Amino acid sequence: MTGPISPRLQKTGLAVAGAVLILAALAELAIHRHGYLSFDGIFAFHAWFGLIAGGVAVVGARAIALALGRPEATEADDD
Repeated sequence: MTGPISPRLQKTGLAVAGAVLILAALAELAIHRHGYLSFDGIFAFHAWFGLIAGGVAVVGARAIALALGRPEATEADDD
């Protein structure tokens, strides 16, 4: 796949991620969880933690790619 992601695909991805987050939060209403720590008893903690951890992973990967990647001018010269 080359080029940027289409806006339609971005919206679809966000909708799917939002639906999964909502379903995970609703599942917490049906079960009674006993947390090991004080903060993991918060409603929908596991859903929010997973979403935030995924976002941090994406941002971190982008930062590493920018720090270690070649300049774009070099990539254009390869053609």
